[in-house]
Amino acid sequence: YVLEAYTLPARPGVGGTPDDEILESSKGRITEQLFEPEQYYYTVRSKKRGTQIFEQNFDWKAGALLLATGDTKQTAKLEAGTQDRLSYLIQLAVNVEQGNNEFTLPLAEPEHTDQLMFRASNKEQLELPVGTVEAVGVECFLDSETPDRIIWIAPSWEYIPVLIERTVADG
Repeated sequence: YVLEAYTLPARPGVGGTPDDEILESSKGRITEQLFEPEQYYYTVRSKKRGTQIFEQNFDWKAGALLLATGDTKQTAKLEAGTQDRLSYLIQLAVNVEQGNNEFTLPLAEPEHTDQLMFRASNKEQLELPVGTVEAVGVECFLDSETPDRIIWIAPSWEYIPVLIERTVADG
């Protein structure tokens, strides 16, 4: 698989101004309904700071996650089922499609791996620019009992994510 997305700045120090252009890219393979990332890139192009690239390479045979930012390189343990910031969206959709209403996924971040807990909720009708769709809200929890975000996936559209709601500190 290959996934690419243009996103808004989300990480202090890596992205941060509305003028930044951010491209995320995930490449990997699909085995038995499991997405296994092989390479992930987070690229920020800024008028003020130039271009910054954060790279993750997943070495499943060695169980190692190789991280690189500029000249800085490091290695971390690669947990089974670890996802990157794009592949987790598809992997959570696969879990919901299979009827898993509560599950966890390890998510590789620059300095550590987060354990994200997901809980699927009831279906609701969403009004989107492309029309109305019935979607399942999947709450994402990180270190608290309050969801960090809700990811809405549409069963009639092959369980693709159609909306992500996220509340930040300033509301």
